[in-house]
Amino acid sequence: AAAGWFVLPPGVRGVGGSVRATVSPVALADGERASWIRTTSVSAGMVWIVVAVCAVISAITIFSTIATDGRYWWFAFVPVFVLLVVLSNFAWTVRVDDRGLRIRSVLGIPVVHVPLDQVTSADVTDVQALSQYGGWGIRLAMNGRIGVIVRSGEALEVHRRKGLDVVVTVDDASSAAALLNGLVQRERLPLP
Repeated sequence: AAAGWFVLPPGVRGVGGSVRATVSPVALADGERASWIRTTSVSAGMVWIVVAVCAVISAITIFSTIATDGRYWWFAFVPVFVLLVVLSNFAWTVRVDDRGLRIRSVLGIPVVHVPLDQVTSADVTDVQALSQYGGWGIRLAMNGRIGVIVRSGEALEVHRRKGLDVVVTVDDASSAAALLNGLVQRERLPLP
């Protein structure tokens, strides 16, 4: 871990990104329904790296099983488990609607959900995957943010009343933040 710290790319070594600008909320009428859905995924290069690593792990497993006359056949489940864990972090569906924010892996688990009544505001931020979160996938930053990080760049940041703030790297994060802010604002308006 210490050696990894020194090979991180230059940049902000903190955990917070730089907020681009305040996002104006979308004006929503009472009873009006709106939702925003995007899929975000890792780059093709990252996919090939993981495929190569899984191929090496599989080759080592096969060799070990043959060399031990099959005594450790159960060890073959290790590359399968590693592959499933990695695949669960490759692509995510991000949804903003009247229920709040939901980030779901394409495999169905894990799921990060922030109910609308827990959202205080949403912003657009810039994220550096390695220097701020230590890598890709679902991450816990040092200041208590949960990050669903598939790349560096534009990200939606959701601030919560209770619990950890959530950051997800996704295209068109400004539209998601505007809708979420509009939904929060409509929820807080007093009833006539």
